[in-house]
Amino acid sequence: MDPQLFHKYVFRSIAITCVLLAGEIASLVLLHGLISSKTAQIIERRALVASFQQEKSNFDALQADYLRVQPFLPTLSAALVPPENLHRVIAAIENAGIPLGLSLSLKLESQIPSATGIEGVRYVFFSATFDGTYAKLREYLKALQALPVFVDIDSIKIGGQLITTGGTVRVHGKIYLQ
Repeated sequence: MDPQLFHKYVFRSIAITCVLLAGEIASLVLLHGLISSKTAQIIERRALVASFQQEKSNFDALQADYLRVQPFLPTLSAALVPPENLHRVIAAIENAGIPLGLSLSLKLESQIPSATGIEGVRYVFFSATFDGTYAKLREYLKALQALPVFVDIDSIKIGGQLITTGGTVRVHGKIYLQ
């Protein structure tokens, strides 16, 4: 065999092999990009499925909570004051001290919130000030607790010797509205 012909044959074989390898490499690069793209899509879809399952679990828990609370909704609704009846609740809070011999000074400390859309819980702040003893304070708080509306006491400020001789009491709280 002619050495030159042999070199030509080997060189041509190497060139063809290089061209085929370059084509294979290009195919592998394209295939890698396609696999990476599909893998990213699968990961994204799995995250969406996990998110959906979590949302469904949250919805199921919320539905179970609603079914547990549903029998109490009429009572709850009756305990929330319609804003147009707020003056009656204020009178009831003031009148709760009359049988105890307390002279109350009651003041609203916020405006009635608007009823636009679903905003969550609506309430107004109030403060009631009176002179009395610790025993009268406890009786007044029990009287507030007995009211058929939601009144939440946030703080109580005491001035003087409440336990012994009496002093000034200032009760801050919220009246919950419909």
